Amino acid sequence: MAAPGLLGLVAYVAGLLYTIYLSTHHYSLLRAEPPRFVGLDNYLYVLGDPTFQKSVLVTTIFVASAAAAEVALGVLIAYWIYMSGRRWAIPLLTIPLLIPVVAYVAFWHFAIDFRRGVLAQVAAHLGLAMPNLLGDPGLALWAIVALDVLQLTPFVVLVVLAGMLGIPSEVLWAAKIDGARRVAMAVKVVLPMAKTAILAALMLRLIDAFRIYAKVWLLTGGGPGDATMTLEVFLYTRGIYPLDVGTGATVSVLIAAITATVAVPYVYLVLRTWRA
Repeated sequence: MAAPGLLGLVAYVAGLLYTIYLSTHHYSLLRAEPPRFVGLDNYLYVLGDPTFQKSVLVTTIFVASAAAAEVALGVLIAYWIYMSGRRWAIPLLTIPLLIPVVAYVAFWHFAIDFRRGVLAQVAAHLGLAMPNLLGDPGLALWAIVALDVLQLTPFVVLVVLAGMLGIPSEVLWAAKIDGARRVAMAVKVVLPMAKTAILAALMLRLIDAFRIYAKVWLLTGGGPGDATMTLEVFLYTRGIYPLDVGTGATVSVLIAAITATVAVPYVYLVLRTWRA
């Protein structure tokens, strides 16, 4: 029964080891030359690149802000649905998750255009000026964070709500009999008993947020300047697009290491919580 999973794990480890091997070589698909061993030169080059350093900062800000906002809003909405009994809202939550990223980004790219977008026209009718959200270095990243939160908060809602629906009704009745009001019910009963689902949702969003690429590339291309240059966009621009396999493999290994540094300790804490 475990054989398919083990085969997948072996393939993953083999691919990772080969990527590490390539990261220690100069190798370009544009040149008819075999890979040339250079040791840690690729790592020194990438780590010393100011754009890579900026991409680490941008990705960290995006992951922290987007994951925190999505989990906070997701828990609030899930609790509202759970306590109000409005289960009809559950099918509606799946709609943003079913929309392809390209279609979602194309819609919002037009909607927030500061010259001809829908929001610009609404702002003009109100006598307001629509800011250039995607062209302002101080606003572009936060615009992408907002669009990510808008699309993926329903995922958190579904995960957390599933955990809440597993709470025995007897526990809620006992709390109500003891005089627990909504705030006390949430803080002392519902949220603690749904803690496993909340931690799982946070873990999944943290891991997935590190891979942000499509929204950034389609909306800003990493700009203006390098204001939205994430690690995945840096990988594309320095490794995949120029067909520089050595540099691309180096960036991939560094992304895996950064992600593991954040994810592995958190996964360990989550597993300890589940066992407890």
